[in-house]
Amino acid sequence: MTIRASKAQWVLVISSGVFLGFVLYVYKAFGIEQGVSFSGHDLLERVFLFGFGASTVFALNEFILRPYFKVGSLSSTVCWIVWEVWSAGTAIHTIFNYFWNWTESAWHSYFLLLGEVSTVFAIPFLLYFLISRRESSIQTSSQLFTFKSANGKEAFAIKKEHLLYVKAEDNYVSIVYNHKGEERSTVLRRKLSSLLEEYPDLKQVHRSYLVNPTSVQRIEKKPKSTKVHFSTGSSVPVSETFKDTLAKF
Repeated sequence: MTIRASKAQWVLVISSGVFLGFVLYVYKAFGIEQGVSFSGHDLLERVFLFGFGASTVFALNEFILRPYFKVGSLSSTVCWIVWEVWSAGTAIHTIFNYFWNWTESAWHSYFLLLGEVSTVFAIPFLLYFLISRRESSIQTSSQLFTFKSANGKEAFAIKKEHLLYVKAEDNYVSIVYNHKGEERSTVLRRKLSSLLEEYPDLKQVHRSYLVNPTSVQRIEKKPKSTKVHFSTGSSVPVSETFKDTLAKF
């Protein structure tokens, strides 16, 4: 089984244990006993095991269980957070009672501890959502071509899979794209050569054309001409100078 985790998930897993250990050891939070427990563990050992237990439970949830659940809507996200806090809190309560010979196994002690650890986990979850939002923004921008005019006053963004080709028209470029099966275009004041430098994913097949290789449907080769065809029915010519570029498609 291959675990594919985001940076936000790793931050949640690690920070949950680290932050719990920090507030317990540095601030002596929740009235934690500083002496040796009934099990013979001193404060530092107990703090380490509390933090390790919390991180382990979050790791199991994020890397093993989460792929089997659809977490996306507000309600499902809230339910998932409640589950993670409950499972981590239950693990910590179990570890705590191991240290103190099950003297705090009553229900009121259990719910009191759940409330206390919930406040601690608020910071790791905040970090998780901030980083998730940033990752989502980066992923969205990486899926777009954003073309700007030479003076930077105009811009046009389009999903990469929708862009067909870019055509040079004097000091302007015509950006041609697929909109629900129909071919549309927009014009910006920009030189074609500058686009090639900025967007290496686009390939030049003619002095006047850059094409998006992922949108090419087929390549037509004839003795005296070569063309690149798109799903919209249009095509652009391939000049002799740039024929070798087709091998990169």
